[in-house]
Formats: sequence, C-alpha cells, structure tokens
Amino acid sequence: MKLSWEGEFDVPEEMLDFEEKRQALNDPDGRFMVWSHRGDTARYPQNSIEAIISACMMGVDVCEVDVRVSKDGIPVLVHDETLTKTTNFSDMAGKTVNGMTLPMSANVSDWTLAELRCLRLKAGAGGTNAAVTDYLIPTLEEAVIVAKGRMFLYCDKLELDYDSTSKAFTRNDVADIAFPIFAKHEAWDTMIYIGGVGISYGYYCLNDIKTKIPDSAGGLAPYYLAQLTTSTSDSWTDRANQLAKNGMPMIARFSGWKDTVTNVAGIDTFFSTHSTNLNYIKDKIRLHADCYAYENAEAYAKLLSYGVNGAMVNDPLSACQFVADTYYNN
Repeated sequence: MKLSWEGEFDVPEEMLDFEEKRQALNDPDGRFMVWSHRGDTARYPQNSIEAIISACMMGVDVCEVDVRVSKDGIPVLVHDETLTKTTNFSDMAGKTVNGMTLPMSANVSDWTLAELRCLRLKAGAGGTNAAVTDYLIPTLEEAVIVAKGRMFLYCDKLELDYDSTSKAFTRNDVADIAFPIFAKHEAWDTMIYIGGVGISYGYYCLNDIKTKIPDSAGGLAPYYLAQLTTSTSDSWTDRANQLAKNGMPMIARFSGWKDTVTNVAGIDTFFSTHSTNLNYIKDKIRLHADCYAYENAEAYAKLLSYGVNGAMVNDPLSACQFVADTYYNN
C-alpha cells in the first residue's frame, strides 16, 4: 500500500518503535506524543483502516477511533450512531446488494457487518458535500491488528453504566465488547479508554479488566484517559490526585476548548490563566490537548513549553514532522 504522504519526510526508526512509545506514554515528562483524531483524516476517510495505517506508518503514537456495535454484535469503527454523515447510506438504503436487501434505518445498530460492508465511506470527516470513496467501514479487530506492537488505540464512544449501590456494572462496553478483541491478539496495553465522566468508573472498569488479563501478560493493562474541563481548572488537581491514589495508568486530555483556544496566542492565554493548577498536576500525569484549529510546529512547541506533551490532531503529518525534528533529526 503506497501512502499519499510518502516522500514528504523520512520517518526516524525510533518513531516506529512501540517500546519507545510505551516508555514515553508512562513518563509525565516524556517526549511530545502525536495523537491522530480518527486516523489520518487529512488524506483518508475518518476511522477507515487506511487512515489508521497511514497514521501508524508516519509515526503516530496514539490513534483515536470511535467504536459502535453492529446488529450482529461486531464492534465497528463509526463516529456517529447513524450512517448518514460518513457513508453513502442515503444512496444505498433499501437496495439489494449481493442478495441482501439493505436496511432503511440509518442506525449502525440496525445493520449487520455484511450489510455495512456494502456501504462506502465519505472523504475526510464526511458530510453532505463530501465525496464518496471506495473505502469500507472497518472492524475494531482490524484496527487492533494494525496497531498491535506499533501504536496505541484510544477507543471512544464505548458506553459504561456503573451501579454505585451494587458496586457492579450493568453495562461495560470497555471490558465486555472492546477489550476481548485486544485480549484475543494479546495487545494488552495497546488500548486507551475513557471511563465515562467519573474517575470511579475508570477505576472499577480497569479492575474489571484486570481479572481478564493472564499472568503471562506481565502486568500490562489498558490506559485510562481522564477528561479535564477547559472552562475551569478547579477539578484538575482533584482528578490528578484521584488517579494517583487509585494507582491507574493515567493520561489526561484537555478537550472542548475550541471556542476558547483558536490560535497559538490562545494557548498562552489559557495556560497562563490556569498556571497554578497546571504546575501542580503536570508532574503527576501525562497531558495532551486537542489541537485541531492550529496544527503547526509553533503550536506544538508552545504546548510543550507548558508541560503539555502531546496533541490530538486531524492532520498528523505536521505533528510527526515536529517530533522527528525536535527529538531525532538533530
């Protein structure tokens, strides 16, 4: 498979070393890490296996994917609950393909995997005017096969329902739907998950998963990602302390700040405002920030100067180039 960006820069061998990525992810002061938002969406449809492969081969450290479940119980990669925005569903609904009459419902959960494979993904993030491509909806298992031993997968959209009274999950998509696929391929710590809005969800979910990991895995476990609100820093210290207290593999993400930080100057404004709490937590927890509106070396360097050593981007090529130039090409 020839990747559309090949030749734009030479990827240092170190950036393809998964053990080096693991060490960096476990170090709050480790090197800047590249998180790709639904794969290489600048060149391929979001959540496509081609977008994931492209991101992996340019040296991305973590690829965020969105997990939904098909009618026949197969975890697939689709961002929305419906197929309208990212596929040619509107053109294919109700048609007969390979002897199958495709559903009229737009809900992913009303389609089997075989039916979903009859659809084609729209370019980029999709939308009404996005071109229809030849690319297919992949399964989570296909993504795990690509990622194992190469990069981490951050699994979004998984549902959790924890009953604090009975101290049990009534629904745990992380442990019951996604993790068995990682376990099947012995990709124990390839998985990064978000355990709902509460730290306790993540803690109990991780404990649930640990019962499923054999001793032969050498103590490896998935990573838990905590969301940090960007309107206030009041909860940052509490979350960092809770994560440390629970002894969880921990990462934190500054997200949802697109209306607050829309350019490089906004990074200074935001982190200067919250400098006290930022300084308290940054030696306790690895930090990364959504960086969709300002994907360039200046922005990455600015984040790094505040101890935020990672960025989630739509076009990971510039971030991988920054990592190569900053750490490996000197």
